[in-house]
Amino acid sequence: MNEVKPISKFHDELRKHSDARKKAEQEILDIRKELKDVLLVHHATIKDLQKQVRQMHRKIATIDSSRKTTKIKTSAKKITRNKKTSSKKPIKKIGQKKGRK
Repeated sequence: MNEVKPISKFHDELRKHSDARKKAEQEILDIRKELKDVLLVHHATIKDLQKQVRQMHRKIATIDSSRKTTKIKTSAKKITRNKKTSSKKPIKKIGQKKGRK
């Protein structure tokens, strides 16, 4: 009988530690699951931001190319206007005849 009490106490202690271990393991699994969810959201957010950056780069490239095209068109217009005004007929000098070289 004297040994029954210590064995009973030992079983009670073992059960307490076993229950505590199970709770700790369950909490660890829950934390791992939450971390996995956070990681998935993190990666999805990164991919979304990368997609937005690519779109912004495309828009910027489009704007830059349209600016360059506009600059070329405006400079071409200026050049053609200058050519029109500078391509006046030469003034004939007195005493020159046509067809003479």
